[in-house]
Amino acid sequence: AGTPRDCGHFRRLSIAGPPAMPPPDWTKLDDVVVVEIARNLTRECIYPTDAMDGTLLDHARVARSNVNSAGSILATCKAWQKALDTDAEWGMAEAGIRLEPHTLEPRNLSSSDAAVADFGDDPDSFWWGIATAPAHQEDGLDDAWLRFAREGNVRAWTNVPRAEERLRAWSEPETDIRLAAGLGVQVYRMGVDWGRLVPHCRLDEPDARKCRIQNVAALERYERILRMARGYGMKVMLTLFHHSFPIWGTWPSADVLAAANDRFTARDPHWHPRSSGSGTGAMWQHPNAASLFVAFGVDVVERLGHLVDFWVIFNEPVIYTSLSHCMGMWPPGPPITSMAVKVNCLTNPETGSLKAQLNMVAAHRRLYGLIRATESRRGWRMAPVGVAHLLMDTRPYSNYGEQSGKLDEATELFLKLFARYLFIDMLRDVLDFCGINYYGEEVIQNFEPATLPHEVEYSGNGRGISATGMVNVLAQFHSRYQDDDQARFVGPSGYGYVITENGIADGSDLLRPAYIIEHLAALHHARSVLGVPVRGYIHWTVTDNWEWADGYCPKFGLVAVDRDSPSLKRHPRGSYDLYRTIVGSRRVTASQRAAAWRTITDQSSTNGTHDVCRIGMSTLDRPLQMRILGGTPDPYGVVIDWRFNATRVTLESAGARRASTLLAAAMAFSKTTGIDPVAHGLARMATLSTARESLPRHLPPRRPCPTTVSNRLWRVLVPADTSASPLPAPLDNGR
Repeated sequence: AGTPRDCGHFRRLSIAGPPAMPPPDWTKLDDVVVVEIARNLTRECIYPTDAMDGTLLDHARVARSNVNSAGSILATCKAWQKALDTDAEWGMAEAGIRLEPHTLEPRNLSSSDAAVADFGDDPDSFWWGIATAPAHQEDGLDDAWLRFAREGNVRAWTNVPRAEERLRAWSEPETDIRLAAGLGVQVYRMGVDWGRLVPHCRLDEPDARKCRIQNVAALERYERILRMARGYGMKVMLTLFHHSFPIWGTWPSADVLAAANDRFTARDPHWHPRSSGSGTGAMWQHPNAASLFVAFGVDVVERLGHLVDFWVIFNEPVIYTSLSHCMGMWPPGPPITSMAVKVNCLTNPETGSLKAQLNMVAAHRRLYGLIRATESRRGWRMAPVGVAHLLMDTRPYSNYGEQSGKLDEATELFLKLFARYLFIDMLRDVLDFCGINYYGEEVIQNFEPATLPHEVEYSGNGRGISATGMVNVLAQFHSRYQDDDQARFVGPSGYGYVITENGIADGSDLLRPAYIIEHLAALHHARSVLGVPVRGYIHWTVTDNWEWADGYCPKFGLVAVDRDSPSLKRHPRGSYDLYRTIVGSRRVTASQRAAAWRTITDQSSTNGTHDVCRIGMSTLDRPLQMRILGGTPDPYGVVIDWRFNATRVTLESAGARRASTLLAAAMAFSKTTGIDPVAHGLARMATLSTARESLPRHLPPRRPCPTTVSNRLWRVLVPADTSASPLPAPLDNGR
């Protein structure tokens, strides 16, 4: 409490004279806008402690009242000075910090130029970006997603013209790069496809060097694409794995799968292979996966490293391993229906999602060392290395007045146990930055997302919209790691956090302007008030594209695509211009915020609708029309308002932050007893509200584990021989 923020220390405000322009009508502004205008007037940070939020709003109301009565911004400044003299001086005195007098000349302000969020003028301190990915965009790509769609597993795909062409980003890359550069962003996030560069391999190949890059021509084309992006003035953030394992590892031969399952059987004669979920023994579950991925990465780093400004080794590893291995919703499928199987697959590190994540951790660690060694050997600048980790603001169904017992609360805790912190815990000492992908909130019911069409505003891909949720997850994450000496990304040499993805599916473009503005207001609060070191914001995405199992139904792009057009003609939406304006000015104004929300309330007052392409876990061939709710009362009489609100920020309890310790203790217990309490307990709970499934007679015991996750859980769980595998030789530049 009382620690100075980035603005340094608090200063008194003295006014040299009255403002030249008449004041705005403050009676029409809400408290949050009043606070931001007052901050703009003083040009200083006005939050001495997080606990003052409530007091601050009270002062805002007093200031607004004085302005209404006096009709002058000067009165506002005087009222604000009195508030600072009363509370801020007390807070600073308690902290032993002396207030220094400082005089500011008055500034002509209207409600239109007051900053709701100001990100300063230094692009090194904070920058803007836009994101893409190979499987979303590249034509001529024979990957697992194409095969998965051809087998009928992607709903909104067969009914879309030119579906296999995606966005022609391979044959015509400049189309979307030019659009990205037109936004004025500093960073272009893209990826390289593993399967395109290594089309032939086997998971059981003992010599990983045989599976290094084979398609040299494709690597050269990626190099040209990177140079093109840099030629347009953008830095490159390169993702090595973005939800697409090569076909040869997604559908391996029968003998490869049989050998993988034999290993389980040899260790545990009671093992039931089918209880591990989809793709048993394939993809990242296979013990060779890490070495094969590093073999691919060696050549990418050697050939492209000098053109890369940021590395993302893995995108959303927890989501990928869960939806592919444990749900069967992503390649290879098929969908898993048994709740007991899902729970075992999600919670048992001997198989399923956790087994895959442990192999990913091993691969990341080796590639981190490889990148640093290559930079040193070649004399390159150091490019920060990170991961793009999906975080959702979760809440149980019972929070919305529904009584569903303790199951939903337990499921929310489960998500925090296994999906929020565990992967980062295992990598935190080899992350220069921690990338956060945030899209919205999930209401949890019976182990799955619930849909509350009258209480929650949903985006086009079925996520609840909650700008305040972004602050919640950032604050909770930073609270966990800011004092962790092993968390490199928040240490002296760390780069901090980056919002590696944030966006909304909204083909109508009615919700997107307010979504962008409110999330940037939330991000500003996290940085300037809570002190979370966020260095960049990357919007998802430039152009409407293929969105995984949802196909082409969700429209995430700032630019629409006419898929009936032979040239896939692009049409920039209004939000493209909005984002470009924000990037150029590096601020969000009160008038922008008011106009965007007015669009929402105008639509809701006339029963306006927008497209929704997913309900819960079910994707749709064609979108449903869902009513726009912002500004209307829910069934309980509460006005639905998903704008950022500082008073609604919730910090995580100490008990929830220690949840990973319970997980580690359960692992240690299973080593001595042969009982897997987490998997058995959750599987039993899963049957309480669903059709009863037959549970496996015996689940594989977990490996030993330290008593706390903070003691480098990865060293115990990652197979010992993985880190010892030889690195493949880099690709000979002369070929």
